[in-house]
Amino acid sequence: MGIPSLCDKINMVFKNRPARGDLPIARKFICRNRLYFFACPTILEYIQNVGQKREYRMGIISDILKDEYERLKTLETQYLDKLKDLPKGSLSKRKRSGNTYLYLMYRAGNKVITKYVGRIDSEKSIQLIKQVEKRKQIEEKLRQVKKDLNELKKTIKR
Repeated sequence: MGIPSLCDKINMVFKNRPARGDLPIARKFICRNRLYFFACPTILEYIQNVGQKREYRMGIISDILKDEYERLKTLETQYLDKLKDLPKGSLSKRKRSGNTYLYLMYRAGNKVITKYVGRIDSEKSIQLIKQVEKRKQIEEKLRQVKKDLNELKKTIKR
């Protein structure tokens, strides 16, 4: 048994596919010293349908990626809007004469500004602690959204 020809390989690959009767799916013929390949109409229809399904699937995938990109962009703007309402900076505790006081520290240009909030157990301090924690959570989510956006941009470009 020798090396299988191109037609034999195609017939082996598509042997379970529908063909007309017992005819082989692929035939070869030589004309003017060139080898030509002929496939029966059912196999050509099959190949065409596979191509259409692939294009259809790729269309769906690209639509899904574009929808995800838009969703992430809206999330990014929502997170940025939420961050505008929350205080910037970090909290610092200082003990003075047996009492603990809370300070909010943030940057304005090159300067570090320390702002007095009040005693650690005051309502204003507790509310500020919650807001700063919320800001950190939103910033983490925003980092993840930006990372996902960059990955999607790379994927869509391909």
